[in-house]
Amino acid sequence: SPRIVQLTARLVLLLLNIHSLHQLSRSITRRFASPFLGCYFLFITACQFHLPFYLSRTLPNTMGSFLLITHSYAFWMNPYNLNQSRSSQSSLKAVMCLVLACVLFRCDIIPLMGIISLSMLYHSQI
Repeated sequence: SPRIVQLTARLVLLLLNIHSLHQLSRSITRRFASPFLGCYFLFITACQFHLPFYLSRTLPNTMGSFLLITHSYAFWMNPYNLNQSRSSQSSLKAVMCLVLACVLFRCDIIPLMGIISLSMLYHSQI
């Protein structure tokens, strides 16, 4: 039935968004070497009303943009590794997520993409 399909789609979207937030919290933990910060980020995120409410909504902002941008932030914060090839791969993934979100969902991501790209260039990540 259509109701089951909609509930299944929203459940999958919710799980994907939760996964992206978890990845971001792990990247924050690794970047700042503090397990407290990753947990604090998840706690603050869960305490907000709008974000948990919209995580399972099938809107373009939550369906693709939020998912891709959150993964992009996770990849962007993660490249501070000892392995240089892994660092550039992570940075490339961040840029690819931003470009995909910009092309498929929202063009107003361009300024964010520009700032993150400039930061990556400054820190020699790309």
